[in-house]
Amino acid sequence: MKSMVRDESRVRIMIVEDEDDILVLYKDYLKRKGYSVIVSSTIADEIIDDFRKYTPDITIIDYKLPGKKNGLKPLKKYSSAFLQQG
Repeated sequence: MKSMVRDESRVRIMIVEDEDDILVLYKDYLKRKGYSVIVSSTIADEIIDDFRKYTPDITIIDYKLPGKKNGLKPLKKYSSAFLQQG
């Protein structure tokens, strides 16, 4: 599931969550609080590509995701990519 809402004046939050009920809970709450919400792939292997594509300000990543990696492995790579950009 991918969708993107982009408003440069708002903080962009990327959510990576494979359980639809939790994803909807996060998304609805954050939108009501005025954040721009990016829903990313639910597969850990695709998180880095989505990070590069959407360049979120904040990312919420589920630890247990389907795929070859859990939520921590892409997070480590994501952190490295962020540090190299700065």
